[in-house]
Amino acid sequence: MSRIALLDKAAETLSGCLVRQREIMATDEKAVLEGAVSIQAVMDANSREIKTIYVQSGRRYRSRTVPSILRRAHSLDIPVEYVGAETIETLTDGQTHGGLVALVGPRRYVQLEDLLVGNYCPFVVMLDGIEDPFNFGAAIRALYAAGADGLVVRPAIGCQPQAW
Repeated sequence: MSRIALLDKAAETLSGCLVRQREIMATDEKAVLEGAVSIQAVMDANSREIKTIYVQSGRRYRSRTVPSILRRAHSLDIPVEYVGAETIETLTDGQTHGGLVALVGPRRYVQLEDLLVGNYCPFVVMLDGIEDPFNFGAAIRALYAAGADGLVVRPAIGCQPQAW
């Protein structure tokens, strides 16, 4: 079966679920991002609205990444607040924040149809049944390295697929 036939079959299979995709997007919860790498990735991808960036007061940053993020936040009118270590610890679950935390809005998804527009033969992958977040991350990194144009996954609850 050709790639085009597979894509047509996948689109047909998903057509019923795509109607309900907007409902999931509207209920996607806000999240807390920990660390400069996560915050910079969201800024680069424009995949979430950044509500506020919290910077731990009095902490020295050796890399140029944090000042770069703060300059970019200023140019994008993203509020930046300097807070104590206690506030950072309250917002986070672990120690990987490096003194930098962002509150972000719901993830912005792309409609499956938009992934297909303009691509003669797009490379779209559907993942299902991956429960371990480390395996999920490894799969996403492998697909990115392989040049995938899009990824369709099911959310943790419900049967509706979502495209990234």
